[in-house]
Amino acid sequence: MASFEVFVRPEILAEGHCLVTSAAGEPPRIELKPGESWRGAVESFLGDTLGVSGPVLELKDLAGAEGELLPLLELKVRCYLPRKLAVRKGKFHWVEFGKFTSGGQPGAKLDPRLEVELFTDGGSRGNPGPAGIGGLLRQRSAGYEEEYYRAIGTATNNEAEYRALIEGLKLALERGARKVRHLADSQLLVRQLEGAYKVKAPELIVLHAEAKALAAGLEAFTPTHVPREQNTQADRLANRALDEQEKTEDAQD
Repeated sequence: MASFEVFVRPEILAEGHCLVTSAAGEPPRIELKPGESWRGAVESFLGDTLGVSGPVLELKDLAGAEGELLPLLELKVRCYLPRKLAVRKGKFHWVEFGKFTSGGQPGAKLDPRLEVELFTDGGSRGNPGPAGIGGLLRQRSAGYEEEYYRAIGTATNNEAEYRALIEGLKLALERGARKVRHLADSQLLVRQLEGAYKVKAPELIVLHAEAKALAAGLEAFTPTHVPREQNTQADRLANRALDEQEKTEDAQD
């Protein structure tokens, strides 16, 4: 029986929450019944879990399914809700979707006419294991700087690297950036974005496609490999996400 993951979160641009399974912190996985469409399965799941249905729900497909057919790869769907709703089933709970902090000069705003730097990093403790992402959006000429970080559940190092980039591209687009220079110390990530390396791992193909689709919304996107010592701020943020997640889990034990 086919199944797919669903990323559920309220329609909040910078900060919000994401629905995950209580046990592993992973997105809900929905089983697709024979003859059932993925959209219908998502709507049924949300109706049972959150009591939501009809026009209050907006679905955005992350994998590019054609019509109602599941692609060969795992289908990943993002569901936007107007607000965070009470969970009706104990198997799921809400976790913080992202944390953002502003830096740079007080009140500084990004100038969309000029290039902005996006530093990203992601990693897991176990590979795969508990993973975190972090990044920094910076435009020196405008005195603008914004950080982001969050735990993403269980993932490999490479998955975390891609998820850090995807989060950063979304933030850049939301802030109105048109020209982004991406800086990362993962040579695999950068070379795959450049097209020099092929993307072979199934779990990275979907993430690579999403990153490229987001980058296509910019006027210019330049991936750049930098030494680890030039990416310390993003690395610190990714580890901060993991450290905070571990403290939360220890407090719950």
